[in-house]
Amino acid sequence: MHLRSLTTVQLPALHRLAFVRVETFDGVVGWGETYDKAATSIAAIHEIVAPLVLGRRLGDISGLSHLVRDQIQFHGRAGGEMRGWSAVEMALWDALGQATGQPLYQLLGGRCRESVPVYNTCVSHGAYRDHERFLGDPGDLATELLADGYTAAKIWPFDRASERHLGQRVEPRDLDRAVAPVAAMRATGLEVGIELHGRWTLPAAVAVAHALEPHTPLFLEEALPAGHPNQIRALREATRIPLIGSEWLINRQDVLPWLQCGATQILMTDTSWNGGLLESLRIASLAETFGVPLVFHSCGGPLTHAASLHLATAIPNIYAVETVRAFAQTWFREVSDLELRVRDGLTAPPPERPGLGLSLADLRHWPGAEVREAVSATVQDSSRYSVGDCWDDDAWAGSDPGQET
Repeated sequence: MHLRSLTTVQLPALHRLAFVRVETFDGVVGWGETYDKAATSIAAIHEIVAPLVLGRRLGDISGLSHLVRDQIQFHGRAGGEMRGWSAVEMALWDALGQATGQPLYQLLGGRCRESVPVYNTCVSHGAYRDHERFLGDPGDLATELLADGYTAAKIWPFDRASERHLGQRVEPRDLDRAVAPVAAMRATGLEVGIELHGRWTLPAAVAVAHALEPHTPLFLEEALPAGHPNQIRALREATRIPLIGSEWLINRQDVLPWLQCGATQILMTDTSWNGGLLESLRIASLAETFGVPLVFHSCGGPLTHAASLHLATAIPNIYAVETVRAFAQTWFREVSDLELRVRDGLTAPPPERPGLGLSLADLRHWPGAEVREAVSATVQDSSRYSVGDCWDDDAWAGSDPGQET
């Protein structure tokens, strides 16, 4: 079963997302996605990923991952290239599940749990104005989230405060203003995680943490830029609040020194950014080796959310899967049949259906959809992956005819 085509789709109302559809010569179809800066991911899929994977065997996900990473690393190991491959890799897993009749968590090793812990990230979309409400009406928002089955939510009330001095220091009046919604939400019994978006230096982050400690936040996420793990470790030693990071860590090579220095008590990764489900599984295993639980960052679409739930179902060391109810209750339902039902802070594993376990509208025919397709006319022999020296690989032959090699 070999790959015949890769098709990318971008919708005008969802410009942050890049959807990708893979199809085999046998007609098996799988879908994947990545998000933010979608145009660069779509370009990478067609210019870099498609020539490497089209015509190859569907089930060779490990070999294809190694091949694509080998080519990407010459020009940077992250960015649009890795996000593009993450979307394709997700689609390959979905197609493999369709071909075998198995849900992805079964292909990943089976269940470790019967329910998955989640929290709501307070983004706004449509009728759900969670972002504005955590700033202006935090108590009522928290009460509503509790009624919806959530026991925890994530907010970011300190971002505006960081702008005054570019994160170099924080003033008492800014601390008081930012802590107020945390106190109001905690008073309802809702647990509250704090996202800091890597906007602070160590002294300012310590001041933020100390101002928050009386309100016992669930965690601090991305208090400092992820490139400073030793400083993050210093923050960990300066506060009682658990630290989470970092979706900025793209692969195991990034994660390992973070774990070795004990930067945070909880690790975070995003399966639609880091290279896909296989890399996420390996990152989870690495974290488990260090006794560290894992959060799946998930602020994309229904496919990323479904993939995160499959992974969370299959690994032992899940802390939580991030959810955005403002997406799940609005546009997720327009493009898919994914249903997010939360009770006591938990949601069920994906349904017993093949692949990602959801039905997706054929986005290629969505009004205003930008569709681009790459097709292979032949089946390649995938018994060899020409890593390192790519110039004798048929996928690259003649790709730059104006240049001698």
